[in-house]
Amino acid sequence: MADLKERIKVWKDYIEENHNQNIKESLEGVDDEDFDDARKDLFDFIQNDVTNKFGYRVDDDHPHAVDQHTKEDQDAFGDLLYELIGSSNIDKDSGIRKKNER
Repeated sequence: MADLKERIKVWKDYIEENHNQNIKESLEGVDDEDFDDARKDLFDFIQNDVTNKFGYRVDDDHPHAVDQHTKEDQDAFGDLLYELIGSSNIDKDSGIRKKNER
């Protein structure tokens, strides 16, 4: 079984290799009202792909799985996706949309 730091690296490499184009295209041109939904859909799509690729439970057969049974894995995976998908109009710490300054 791989430790969490190694698994995060494997997840990140896989997402960057297989989903960078999806990330760019899925959020391009999305207006503010629809951005959260588009970002959530993209998050869900990538999470499903990664867990299908590496498994849902860490064991000898799935050493790089996103363990669905631990908060640590879920938090780490969520933080990774937030880092990769990101948004300039959502506060990273609270997850709350920033108010537009006009």
